[in-house]
Amino acid sequence: MTCDTRTAGAHEYARGVSEPRNETPRNETEPRKVKPVDPPMVPFVVGGMIVWAVIGLALLPFRATLEANGRGEWLWVCLAGVLVAIPGLGLMIIHDRNRKRRRAAAANEGLADPD
Repeated sequence: MTCDTRTAGAHEYARGVSEPRNETPRNETEPRKVKPVDPPMVPFVVGGMIVWAVIGLALLPFRATLEANGRGEWLWVCLAGVLVAIPGLGLMIIHDRNRKRRRAAAANEGLADPD
């Protein structure tokens, strides 16, 4: 399907394109404010810990083969991934607690956007 710009008016849309939805008018000189994504972070850390643990457990039966081929450090990398995630989990628990507190305070004040 082609759109001939010579016959279409300056403000007409091509067939199949919907009209713009009702958007609040904004000043074109102001930059558009984008809300940051703020999901709960604890599931990401727990998921990462689980992935490292599963990979480490999957490699454990092949420990002798890995050592013979000079790849024994892969098990240590998996262990390090789990151990490094422990303090990260503590930090993300605190982050999520503060996030809930910010949102509750914003809801009590009647603000639509806490950030």
